[in-house]
Amino acid sequence: IKHNKNSVKPIIDISVGDYVNDLFVKADPGKVIEPVHIIDILPTLVEISEHPFPKELGGHDTLPPAGRSMVPLFSVNYRSDLMTAENRKHRYFFWEVQGNFAIRHGYWKLVLPRHGRQWELYHMAADRCETKNVFIQNQTKPEIVEMIARYERWKKVNRVLNWEDVSAHLRSTRKK
Repeated sequence: IKHNKNSVKPIIDISVGDYVNDLFVKADPGKVIEPVHIIDILPTLVEISEHPFPKELGGHDTLPPAGRSMVPLFSVNYRSDLMTAENRKHRYFFWEVQGNFAIRHGYWKLVLPRHGRQWELYHMAADRCETKNVFIQNQTKPEIVEMIARYERWKKVNRVLNWEDVSAHLRSTRKK
């Protein structure tokens, strides 16, 4: 799997209190009920703790958590058909690892590798192992243009640093 090495992992639900502990067991084996991302962990913990997320920390303004709380997924009133449809239509997942960027929206996964700096696009339902880059054929589709625009906004809002600058700085500060 080219870019998907760590992005598809099952969630383990260890519920307490009023939450249902067998929600995910009810799903058909291999079926994803609801896509979640590591960015959803902090909003989930904030909601469970019932403490607001700090607006500043150590004299510095904080950015609000980017994810969504997973608490509704643990509810007995959870409707996987509605939540999944809502997420597929509106939810975008963004991540950056050492200068490699990716955006996931619905079945599309748009990747900008650090080396080469050319967009790659994969239709995850048709090509789970990311073997066929379909960016050239789809680059003018409105949803792909929108994904790139959202990437640019996400990068700016989240103050994403240029990896080459970061790695050059780290190399220059190493003890010799």
